[in-house]
Amino acid sequence: MLYIIQLISYWFLKLLGWKFGGEIPKGNYFVALGGPHTSAWDFPVGMGLVFHHRLKISFLGKASLFKGVFGNMFRNLGGIPVDRSINNKALVQGVIQEFKTRDQFILAMSPSGTRDYTPMWKSGFYKIASAANVPILLCYLDFKHKKAAIGTSYLLTGNVQEDMNFIRSFYSTVNGKFPEKVSKILIKEEM
Repeated sequence: MLYIIQLISYWFLKLLGWKFGGEIPKGNYFVALGGPHTSAWDFPVGMGLVFHHRLKISFLGKASLFKGVFGNMFRNLGGIPVDRSINNKALVQGVIQEFKTRDQFILAMSPSGTRDYTPMWKSGFYKIASAANVPILLCYLDFKHKKAAIGTSYLLTGNVQEDMNFIRSFYSTVNGKFPEKVSKILIKEEM
């Protein structure tokens, strides 16, 4: 049933003019960044990209998303409910454990953390990828050109400024659905 929903969504997006592309790099472990995140449309378009590449991903979501009628759907799509009352270190350690125990694990994250403008990204993606020693996979949703694609993979160097400059450069030409909501690509570790 889930496959049918993904297939219908994918073809619906194709009918709307969306193109999907990029190549999956070799490897079984990634922290996949998707951006910019400015609209509720980001989720179905991102799922179209996942379907196009036949990827099996996981993503973190607030626990309330996993209740009620949509709870099973989000779990089947790879969702992992997060209790926001636990501290961030425990959450990061739990995710790192997933990389150690699975044969394949692609964690999709939206570093802005919300569809609204924020003055900086959340740094969880950086902490997780660094501690797990896995590359980040830079993916984008460009609404101006109706293209969603996997861009490139990048193994963090540990030099936060250098790493973030690479990420900023990658996303510098990507257009979110609502440009005024595009968050500044900056993490607190740079300050």
